[in-house]
Amino acid sequence: MAVDSYMQQRRIALGGIGELRGNGQFVRRAALERCGGWNEQTITDDLDLTLRLHLDQWDIDLLMHPAVGEEGVTRLTGLWHQRNRWAEGGYQRYLDYWRMIARNRLGTRKTIDLFLFWLTQYVLPTAAVPDF
Repeated sequence: MAVDSYMQQRRIALGGIGELRGNGQFVRRAALERCGGWNEQTITDDLDLTLRLHLDQWDIDLLMHPAVGEEGVTRLTGLWHQRNRWAEGGYQRYLDYWRMIARNRLGTRKTIDLFLFWLTQYVLPTAAVPDF
């Protein structure tokens, strides 16, 4: 969690993409309305909304110590299912919005940041599986 928060802070500071994560999100009503509200057709609504907010030129920041608690997964099978859902939702947002991303609607810095994040968090780990 600490490494993820640190990396997200660096991405934001360099003009990259800040991401909504799980619970404890604070979203301006105007931003939510301009983006079309919550997407009922996605697995990970936070990741989907993150990309739609950035495509609509909103920025997302990170609060290091939110006032909202979170109950973690306590069993290995639950963790496996949670991480699979997160991975599938992560891939889904790229498939849903690839045309807008390819048109550079995010801007150059955010597009490069998104590409590097996609490469290191999705492509390289997936490509490493056959090597094991």
